[in-house]
Amino acid sequence: MPEVFISYRREDSSGHAGRIFDCMRERFGDESVFMDVTDIEPGVDFTQALDTALSACRVVLVVIGSQWLTSTDPAGRRRLDDPADHLRLEIVGALARDAHVIPVLVRGALMPREQDLPGDLQPLARRQAHEISDSRWAFDTDQLLAIVERDLGAGRRGDPPAPATQAISGVTRPPRRYWIRILVPAAVLVALFGLVFAFQASMVDESSGGFRPPPASASRPVTSGAGGPAPSQAPSPAAPRREPLGGLPARLPASGEVRAGSARYKVLGGLMNVEPGRPQTVRFLVRITNVAAANGFIVSLDSFRLVVDGEAMPPTEGPLLALSMQSAHEGWVVFRAPVDAGAVLLQVGDFRKETATIPIDLRLAGADVSDKPAPAWRSPVEVAARFEKPVGGLSFKLDGVRLEHFADAVPPQPEKLEVTFKMSVENLNHRNGAVVGADLFRLLVDGVPLAPTRAPIELLVWQASLDTDVVFVMPGTAVSVILQIGNLNAQTAKMPIDLSAAH
Repeated sequence: MPEVFISYRREDSSGHAGRIFDCMRERFGDESVFMDVTDIEPGVDFTQALDTALSACRVVLVVIGSQWLTSTDPAGRRRLDDPADHLRLEIVGALARDAHVIPVLVRGALMPREQDLPGDLQPLARRQAHEISDSRWAFDTDQLLAIVERDLGAGRRGDPPAPATQAISGVTRPPRRYWIRILVPAAVLVALFGLVFAFQASMVDESSGGFRPPPASASRPVTSGAGGPAPSQAPSPAAPRREPLGGLPARLPASGEVRAGSARYKVLGGLMNVEPGRPQTVRFLVRITNVAAANGFIVSLDSFRLVVDGEAMPPTEGPLLALSMQSAHEGWVVFRAPVDAGAVLLQVGDFRKETATIPIDLRLAGADVSDKPAPAWRSPVEVAARFEKPVGGLSFKLDGVRLEHFADAVPPQPEKLEVTFKMSVENLNHRNGAVVGADLFRLLVDGVPLAPTRAPIELLVWQASLDTDVVFVMPGTAVSVILQIGNLNAQTAKMPIDLSAAH
């Protein structure tokens, strides 16, 4: 019988609920987790099946997204106000039973207030919520798994006794089945990497700092420049060490920026967590900017090493992508470092060609990640920005900008905004047609070039025009925003965008 029940509204949070379901099922087993889409067979009475499953569950996760409170039926009435609404019945039934009801906030949702809920649902507003942010999904779901594990009881499925545990928000979490969590993602990454490399191989030139197959050994000698000697700042065996930390992950400050080959690498900050008696997990948020590789290059696990006492260690997680010209990507690079490591080096770049190192002092870890700013953006904002500009045989016309909340702030990452530019592009001079694609648009945010997350790709015939949206994701803390238009390899123009009215 199931012991964990996942309640959600399909049009509000089906994707997030499905990911939570997969995490719970992997940890507790297929038979222990109930979610209606996967567990109710055709022909079975829906209400009876939900009631039967709910009666056996000890933990009920109420997944709340941004539309959970306001979702309406085809007649325009709020679904929660319907006494026969299935989601309302689920939650009321859970609150009436001896089950641990946990509101799980996703997509930047806020906990509903008592006065906004029907009377029989108001006790839900008094339950302590657990937030899962898209930008730190793994950490937040780990915490939720620990809470559910505590409620169900350790060793409940005949697992061997757990060794030392890690304290997270007052609960303990025994070790997981590491072979599942390591081998399966590794296999997926290998397959994905093969596809990306096959597609990009013909595009990457020798100046790109592109991918090279990793050597057989996981550890490598540290080099700087084109295969030169170890850097002079490499920690010696007597390098300062640090005392182990415990509890919630601590923040690491920004650590500097270097140029390696065709890219610039900047450490924006990091997180560090320690499990007693085990190597510590260190996560660096790294921004990689392609500044010189016209044909793009590959960023992979092989682009990073952590140097501790002169030994270079590979990451356990990291980005895998093709980075196009004049664009930047922010991604987490994760290492398992010695528990007492202090002064270390993050080595970045092409290890067969040119690398650079960024000094990092792990002893500077400070406030834990539970301290984060509240969201500043909730409602979409329309900005009346307009211009028309001919560039390189094309005419670009902007007719408004829309800003929407995209992701909560999770230090060192600020709150993220989705920015939509309402564009019109006309082919003025290209008689053989012109390709309108993502490389015609860049957003320069405080000097950092960003490629669109969504853009058209279309052959525009002579004297034809195209109305389209060009979408970017940018920090909500941005001060200077410039839209660059035109061919990156030919002629471009830069148009400042005044977003002050949106504040």
